[in-house]
Amino acid sequence: AVGYTAMAVGNHEFDFGMTRLEASRREARFPFLSANIVREDGKAAFEPYIVRKVGGARVGILALTTKNVPGWEPPGNYAGLRFLDTVETARKFVPILRGKEKCDVVLVITHQGFERDLATGQPTGTEIENQAWAIANEVEGIDVLLTGHTHEVIAPKKLGKTWISQPGRFGNTLTRFDLELSKKGSRWEVTSVSGRNLPMKEVAPDPAIVSVVTAEH
Repeated sequence: AVGYTAMAVGNHEFDFGMTRLEASRREARFPFLSANIVREDGKAAFEPYIVRKVGGARVGILALTTKNVPGWEPPGNYAGLRFLDTVETARKFVPILRGKEKCDVVLVITHQGFERDLATGQPTGTEIENQAWAIANEVEGIDVLLTGHTHEVIAPKKLGKTWISQPGRFGNTLTRFDLELSKKGSRWEVTSVSGRNLPMKEVAPDPAIVSVVTAEH
């Protein structure tokens, strides 16, 4: 009802087991994405990415999931799945989006936070579940890295060559990015990026959405 284009699978999608997760996935009107969750045979458990045309430009959306799901969930809740390193996975797929898929813009949506303090660069001891710092600094070709999981409100900013943000938790904040592109030959290139976090506390609930969720709530 809100109109999502895609979502990154997170650790809480596994809280009620695979049967519930697959049912939710079928009910959704948007894809559940994750490039680093694979089956025992190495095949993808979810679509790793999607490509959408926006105003003539090709936009790739790659999704990643915190690799520590097995550290929180009982084995039966993720049976048959493996969770790969997200940095290595991003290194594999971003070149595919830039090359084979000819994407002009690459967005990475990831259910994980930053393993280093953004102000000092000092490790926070959370590398087992968070790798967003390494992705932003070590993986070339990402325009915007949208993070979550750690429930922080991180205003849009540059980390290395990549724009990053995080919109808190429970819908308390909405992050908005605006990208301007210009034509260069047959392709488009990003010429400017701006972003801001919008607090939702004073925003009136949309009556149409309220009517959809009231019974379940």
